[in-house]
Amino acid sequence: MISADNGPTFAASPAGYGSNPNLIGRFEIARPGQESLIKVGNLYGIGIPAQSFTPGTHRFRVRAEDGDAVSPWSAWCDFVAQ
Repeated sequence: MISADNGPTFAASPAGYGSNPNLIGRFEIARPGQESLIKVGNLYGIGIPAQSFTPGTHRFRVRAEDGDAVSPWSAWCDFVAQ
């Protein structure tokens, strides 16, 4: 995750997939115990508006998708929004 004034950018580099142009990322972003925000887009950078986050701990995970081929979800990664 990269932080910016207008919101963070989430990115992933899935091992073993190379530079497949059909590969997309499904990012699940949530506050622990609350409903998730799911965004689908480019694995190499998907921006989320800053106003989507309230201050406190959040977490995200990602999986790679190529048509019917879907990887398992990654482990959750925690971050703090200020």
